[in-house]
Amino acid sequence: MLYLDTRYKFTRINFIKKLINYFVSGIVLIVFIFLNIFAFLNKKDSTEILNIFAYSLIPVFCLGIFNVLVSFLTNKHLRKMFVNECLEIVNFTKMPNKLPKVVYVYTTHNDFMPGRLLQNMKQSYKNFEVWISDGSSNKQIIDEIDLFVKKYSNVHLFRMKNESKNKADNLNTFLKESGATFDYLLIADADEALHERFVEKALPFFYSSKIDRLAYVTPLNQTYRTRSLFSNYGRFVKNFALFNDLKSNWILSDYPHTYGASSLFSGEFVKKVMGNQFPIGCFEDWYSENIAVRKGWAGLITPITICTQAFDSSSPALFSRSMRINDWGIKYNKEQAFKDYNEKYEKWFMKAFLILFIPLIILLIIFILSTLIWLFSYHFDFILSNKPLMFSLIVNVTLLLIGLIFLGFDKPKITITFKEKVLAPIFAFFIGLAFLPRVLQHWYLAFVKSKYMEFGGSPKRFIKYGFMKNIQKIFPDIIWFIVLSVLLSAFDFTFVYYGLYLKLSYLFVFVNVVLIVFWMSCISSIFLYITSQIIENKKYNPNDFIVYDNEFVQFKKIKEEFYTKNKIEDKVY
Repeated sequence: MLYLDTRYKFTRINFIKKLINYFVSGIVLIVFIFLNIFAFLNKKDSTEILNIFAYSLIPVFCLGIFNVLVSFLTNKHLRKMFVNECLEIVNFTKMPNKLPKVVYVYTTHNDFMPGRLLQNMKQSYKNFEVWISDGSSNKQIIDEIDLFVKKYSNVHLFRMKNESKNKADNLNTFLKESGATFDYLLIADADEALHERFVEKALPFFYSSKIDRLAYVTPLNQTYRTRSLFSNYGRFVKNFALFNDLKSNWILSDYPHTYGASSLFSGEFVKKVMGNQFPIGCFEDWYSENIAVRKGWAGLITPITICTQAFDSSSPALFSRSMRINDWGIKYNKEQAFKDYNEKYEKWFMKAFLILFIPLIILLIIFILSTLIWLFSYHFDFILSNKPLMFSLIVNVTLLLIGLIFLGFDKPKITITFKEKVLAPIFAFFIGLAFLPRVLQHWYLAFVKSKYMEFGGSPKRFIKYGFMKNIQKIFPDIIWFIVLSVLLSAFDFTFVYYGLYLKLSYLFVFVNVVLIVFWMSCISSIFLYITSQIIENKKYNPNDFIVYDNEFVQFKKIKEEFYTKNKIEDKVY
């Protein structure tokens, strides 16, 4: 459990917000029902009832903007408060006289990156031991690892007898057979670049009186610039998604993500709670977090040190990784989530359940979009002449835009160029569209057919650049683009030629929206593939050390204020 002031303040704010939400929602519902009953009893026409509905939407949207504003204002305050609490823990927690032993295990399966390992070995913490757990099958990689270990005598090598199936299999074999002893276990992906002071800054959390039974500490991860145009702008999608998970530290679920990238695990948790074994599955991080939650242990994301990893080098790589996670997420939720439901961890389980309802959410969005287009296309004169409805639409659209603007600002700021600010949202839009048919397809295969993508490590080290190389990966998108173009043209021609678009106007709009959305999804996939093959940064070398030039501006300022206020220096253990 995390006994943090940030959590206590969040609980009070959340309680007040819920009271206001319930009160306003109840009043709106009562007024809406009574006005409709009154209109019906007085035999008002449908236009009057529509006007009542239009006016009733305004307080609903006001309630939405209220929640967005509260989140915007409180999250910024809570972030600052949490960073200060973390700095207090790191700087004022008494560490043991004998520093605990930390073992860093670098797991690899044909994806050995010596530059990353060398950078991660340079931790400021003293009692630090480095191991390579190799489950590779590629002889060139195996020889490269042998030469590395021969050159750096302080690195221990554990080699699996058989090729590793996944990261959990690699870790479990290492824990069982390597003979390594540790008080804390540090794991990271092959492309992860750890901040040189991550271990030093993470350990005090395990000894703080404000935290009881801490299972793991994970850094706030960024993604660094690599080689392709796709990777350099698509990475912002992941960066901005990760910022939101800072809030996991002050909600009541004790469930911050480990991300599978890098985490410092308590040896006691690994040995006693998990039985010295990471749960076998496609993502050992989710399963480990779930075990921690159910056994009453906590996890924590620290913004004190920023670590970074590579974004997927190509769109096919992103889709393959994401859909593999999607498949196994559905598998877990279908088999376990409802069975393990506990009110205490409601927020965590609600996130887990969401993946099971993806098709319904997508269909609902398409239905709402179709309805709006139909209303404006076929009832434009009526809407324009209906003053209450127009007033409601203008107010609600304005409130919606204000909410989106505040949601966009509700992030810790990082230093990015003007070009990145312009292109990153475009890439985010295309990535979202391209995922649409894949998510539906994999939901059907995983949820209905119980077929899941296999996890087999990283068979190739680097992407082969050039438009014609690996083009077979987007053949299905090209074929579907042609098929949907023909279907869309044939459908529209038939409805216009026979005048059906007037008689069956809603069906005409709905089918067009569905076909156009999936047609644009194919275009997005092709666009993203092309950008995957464009080399933007020719100087990029995957083995170069990563320079941390993108630290969160807001956090950096808070840290400087903390050290100035307390008149202390940033110490090293």
